[in-house]
Amino acid sequence: MKCLIFGSLPLTQGFGLVGFETYPKATLEQVETVLDTLLSHQEAAFILLESHLTRTSTGELLPILSKVRREATQIVVTEIPSLSEPDTHRRSIEELIVRVLGETVLTPPSST
Repeated sequence: MKCLIFGSLPLTQGFGLVGFETYPKATLEQVETVLDTLLSHQEAAFILLESHLTRTSTGELLPILSKVRREATQIVVTEIPSLSEPDTHRRSIEELIVRVLGETVLTPPSST
């Protein structure tokens, strides 16, 4: 199984030390190309994507990610936050919860 990480140089360096195949300074095009190759060769992979590499410039999920999630049970893809903006990261599941149940569901109750 391949382990890959796409993202900024500082983020990918640490994962490279533990054996991940790294794509520092990755682009959306690189993500699409590698995922398409993995799909066509039916390779197993665990892939980490820095959050800015999961969406197009219009904010939509990359089409190749949708395809991987539909067709490839042997490929696991997960988002990780940028080192420079860890508090601004919102996972896809959080976005779904907010759309269905509202923002207040994710807000912790105040302790008084």
